[in-house]
Amino acid sequence: MEELYNQPIVLDNGSGTIRCGFSTDEAPRVNYSNILGRPKYYKIDYLPSDINIDDTFVGNHAQLNRGLLKLTYPIEHGTIKDWNSLELIWQQVLLHDLIDNNTNNEISLKEHTMLITEHPFSERRQREKIGELLFETFGLGAINIAIPSVLSLYSTGRTTGVSIDIGDGVCCVAPIFEGFTLPGSIKRINIGGRDITKQLQIELMKDGYSFNSSSEFEIVRNMKERLGFIKQKNDLNEYNKDNDFEKFQLPDGKSLKVRKQSLNKSCEILFKPEIYGFEYDKFPNIISDSINSTDMELRGKFFENIILSGGCTMIKNFGSRILNDLRNIDQEIKLKIYSSPERKNNTFMGGSILSSLSTFNNIVISKKQFMENPECIHDTYF
Repeated sequence: MEELYNQPIVLDNGSGTIRCGFSTDEAPRVNYSNILGRPKYYKIDYLPSDINIDDTFVGNHAQLNRGLLKLTYPIEHGTIKDWNSLELIWQQVLLHDLIDNNTNNEISLKEHTMLITEHPFSERRQREKIGELLFETFGLGAINIAIPSVLSLYSTGRTTGVSIDIGDGVCCVAPIFEGFTLPGSIKRINIGGRDITKQLQIELMKDGYSFNSSSEFEIVRNMKERLGFIKQKNDLNEYNKDNDFEKFQLPDGKSLKVRKQSLNKSCEILFKPEIYGFEYDKFPNIISDSINSTDMELRGKFFENIILSGGCTMIKNFGSRILNDLRNIDQEIKLKIYSSPERKNNTFMGGSILSSLSTFNNIVISKKQFMENPECIHDTYF
C-alpha cells in the first residue's frame, strides 16, 4: 500500500454528536450535534432573507436556527438510517470545517488516512456502505473502523480494563485485556441519551407542558443535561416530593418549574428498563455479566479497572449508582471506577492516540484493497 505521510483524520461518528480532528490534536476541532436541519416553513414571507427553502444546516448552524427548521438525526441507536443526510453532514465536516493549520485551506482527503468509529454488532452492510462513501465520494486514501468503547479505554492510558461507553443511542460494555478485545464478552444495548430525552418529554407532558417539535426536543435535551439526576441508591420508595421543583430557563427568557421527580424518573431508564417497556436487563447486571463471562483469572483486574465514557455518564450521580448497584450484586468484589471530567471526548482522544502510532498504517484498509474485495473492511473490526 502506498504510504500516506499526512496526519490521519479521526472521526467519532456518534449518534448524537460528531467529533473530528487530526491524530495530533488534544481535542476535536469539530465538535457539534450530528444533526441536519431543513426549513419547515414553505411560505417565503416567513423566512429570513438569508435562508432559502432548499438550504440545509448542520451542527451548530442547525441549533442556532432550530426554530425555523425541522431537525433530524441520521443515526439512531448506532444504525445509520438516512445516508443522504449523513453524507451532507460529512461534507460540511470534512470539506469545510476541518482546516489545515499550515495553510488555513481545506484539506486534500486523498492524502489522508481516517479512523472512524462504529459500534460493535452493527450490520455488516453498513460497514461496507461506510467504506463505499468514504472511498468513492470523499476519496480518502485509507480507513480503519474502530469500536468507540475500545478507544475510550486507550484515552486513559490503559490497555486492560472494562470500558463502559454510553452515548446518545447505544450502551456498550467492552472488556479489554492487554489491548485485545474479548468479543464474546462485549455487551451492547440500544438505549441511550435520546431515550432519556424522549422519556423526559413524556414526564413533562404529564406535568402539563408540551414539547412536540424537533426544535423543542433539543430544549428538553438541554434540560436533561443540566438538571437530570439519578438517585445514588436503588431506593424502594419513589421520589415523591411533589413540591420540590427545579427552574429551567427557556429560550424566550421565561422560566419553567420542573418537578424533580420528573427529572429523576426519566434518567432511571438504564437502571429500571422494565418500567419503560424495555426487555433489557438492568445495566449494572449487564456490566457484571460481561465481566463474569471472561476467564476467571482476568475478572479481578476488570472489576478494578472500570472506565466510564460518553455523555450519558455525565448525568449527576451516575458513577455512584453504578458502584452501589455492583456492590449489591456481589459484596466481596473489589471495585474501582474511573471517570474523566472530559469523558465526552474520550473516544476521540483514544482514536487520536491509536492513529498517531507508527503501527497504525498496518491496520488500515486502502482504497485499492477495498475495491478488489469489499469484505476486507471487516478485517479492521475487533
